Amino acid sequence: MGVVKAHLAKLLKNNEDDEDFEVSDLRYAMEESGPAFIKLGQLLATRPDLVGNEIADDLKLLRDNTPATHFDEMKAIIEEEIGQALEDAYSEFNEELLSSASIGQVYKATLKETGQEVAVKVQKLGIIDVIEPDVKILSKLAGTLDKHVSGTRVYNLPSIAQEFERSIFKELDYMEEVRNIGKITNNFKDVDYIKFPEVYPEYCTSKIITMELIDGYEVTDLFDNEIEWINNIHWH
Repeated sequence: MGVVKAHLAKLLKNNEDDEDFEVSDLRYAMEESGPAFIKLGQLLATRPDLVGNEIADDLKLLRDNTPATHFDEMKAIIEEEIGQALEDAYSEFNEELLSSASIGQVYKATLKETGQEVAVKVQKLGIIDVIEPDVKILSKLAGTLDKHVSGTRVYNLPSIAQEFERSIFKELDYMEEVRNIGKITNNFKDVDYIKFPEVYPEYCTSKIITMELIDGYEVTDLFDNEIEWINNIHWH
């Protein structure tokens, strides 16, 4: 058994005193267990109100350890989804990844019709078939931990797993994200210091999103005051 698998076994072991339980065991177990667990861990990292500061801080170290899918396979998905050859829709398409995650990959491209630089997010082939069993396992694991590891009961893991199941299947439909971008853009249309990327619906499907490419900063950099001009903004 490898180091990471040992952490999973450790979590599942019935230990009434919980003396061997360490916060990092949860992160390692999630990395071992698949894309759904990784996504859940990344979500929980943003919710210290649910899991506490110690666990949330540790989960920020969670890595997307799913290997990147080869560009040829992603290209085939794009062309099938938009119904045309890549070169007919985009005058330039950089094969190098802007980012890669457990569910999808993002590329930089240029729309042929307008010359607009865009980010193209593409869902990996067969990811739903991977996520579905992961979610079932996650639900069972949450129940087992809640029953046998008393230190986890304060977090109500079964309830978190149930809510996560509802949310992740929405996330797997990229058109849901497109609709949400439209809603939030409309809600903030009169706020001049907030910018949302324009979405190009003709190049969006349940598995692809094409949107305006915007250079930006990490949100954490804003909170850490690492951007010089941010303090000069007059917030309304």
